[in-house]
Amino acid sequence: MDPVHHDVYQIPSPDVIRSENIYDITCLLVFFLAPLLCMVFVYARILAEVSRQIDLVQKQSTPGWEEAKEIKYTEKKVVIIFAVMLLVYTVCWLPYFILRLNRLEELPPLVIYICIWLRFLTSFLNPCLYVFGKRDFRAALKWRKTRNDRYGHLLPLDRVGAE
Repeated sequence: MDPVHHDVYQIPSPDVIRSENIYDITCLLVFFLAPLLCMVFVYARILAEVSRQIDLVQKQSTPGWEEAKEIKYTEKKVVIIFAVMLLVYTVCWLPYFILRLNRLEELPPLVIYICIWLRFLTSFLNPCLYVFGKRDFRAALKWRKTRNDRYGHLLPLDRVGAE
């Protein structure tokens, strides 16, 4: 089939459907499952190293109850961020690959558009997870908000007299 001069409304032959299915399954394996397995492996290794480092710190020092609670909180936070990142990747990409394996004419157009656009959402959500998951960034945002609430009615010095 000529990809440029073909009728898009023509029903594809069984050979074309079989070729497209092979292509879609290959893409699912190479571009979804392989990266997902790689992320699970790497995140598991990172988590194991974080746990090992936390255990070393606990063995070398005798933290009080509050310090031990803080260490467990840090470990729990790492697990939650990794789990959310894997969940976001899976939720954003899996519907697209499932969509590719099904007959599109049987689905409403809205479902198709949502599945296609979901895969782009992961590019927006991953940086948000990294940035908003950091305590120092959240503290800076909170400090900025309280500063604006307190002094927001005043004009900044560089704006005085500028019109």
